[in-house]
Amino acid sequence: MDAAIAAYGCHERRVRKLPAHVVDYLLIALCLYPDDDYEEVAEKLTSMLASMPGARWEAPTRGAITQARQRLGPEAVREVFRQMARPAATESTSDMPATAWTPAYDAERRVRPGAWVAELTGLLDLTGWPKGMRVIVRKERPHPGARLRLTDLDGHRIAYFVTDAQHGQPADLELRHRRRARAEDRIRCAKDTDLANLHDFAQNQIWLEIVALACELLAWMQMLALRGTAARRYEPKTPAPAAVRRGRTAGTRRRRLRLRIAARWPWAHDILTALTRLQALPAPP
Repeated sequence: MDAAIAAYGCHERRVRKLPAHVVDYLLIALCLYPDDDYEEVAEKLTSMLASMPGARWEAPTRGAITQARQRLGPEAVREVFRQMARPAATESTSDMPATAWTPAYDAERRVRPGAWVAELTGLLDLTGWPKGMRVIVRKERPHPGARLRLTDLDGHRIAYFVTDAQHGQPADLELRHRRRARAEDRIRCAKDTDLANLHDFAQNQIWLEIVALACELLAWMQMLALRGTAARRYEPKTPAPAAVRRGRTAGTRRRRLRLRIAARWPWAHDILTALTRLQALPAPP
């Protein structure tokens, strides 16, 4: 990374809060967290610095990150990406014949238009990797307005995964892998429920228990009380819950908390239905 920055003359002339190599790391992190904005990714990337003795680090603003990316330019980033991809990829990886791609399936095992899968195992140098490992790649035309990532190619959204399954066609293995997306959803919800805010070892044990409890309550509440509603798929960072907080008020009366919900509020029916279902559940033994 330092060699690529030096080769293209991207070294800063004065001490900056975002030097060129930090911006490079930030761009790599943006690829790992495509659904988060600049400030959220920067916070995840530098959150552990605050626990270091004498550290005085504050996450940069979105404007500062934008200016730092403009100073760095695309050439150094392209060189870093090329060097990172070289150990696994070969010259023939980008020249796969059209016959190697087969249509991908949707959840009902029907052909999904605009999506294809292929196996890259024979095109990669997997020396040092576990024997029997297979590499499956999926490419798909993104929906209108989607933001492409650094790893996307030729206007297609590219996704890879590895498996040790010795039998099965790439399309079947890719469908099986994608059906486990609910597990990835729960991991994302756990991170949004402050799983990423970890401290020292003893505190982490307690914090992880709290996060796990919050995730369990969220999952079971949605399954038992919100079935058949759009809120069944809400996540902690879904915009709708913010509207939920604006559409109700809470007050106390006779030392009891009372929740007031506006009758014309769009989510009133879902909330009342959920409360009714929760109250109807039998008491635990």
